[in-house]
Amino acid sequence: LFTFVNDVSAAPAGQGRLAVAHTAAAPAVDVLANGSPAFTNLTNGNEDKVDLPAGTISASVIAAGTTTPALIGPADVPGD
Repeated sequence: LFTFVNDVSAAPAGQGRLAVAHTAAAPAVDVLANGSPAFTNLTNGNEDKVDLPAGTISASVIAAGTTTPALIGPADVPGD
């Protein structure tokens, strides 16, 4: 059982917030936003967030330290 606290504060003007929680019984992952690392080495039971330029982000999850194949996604995530 994990408890995560959602950051519901306003993102800076012109930005959206991408938040990710690793809840799978799986090894560490990297999360790509528009093909670039947004999070690296995210491990089970942890979460992270980042503010990115507003707009739709193409997000995918890959095994930590790799570039392909995507384990999840890519999927479009709206952020405004």
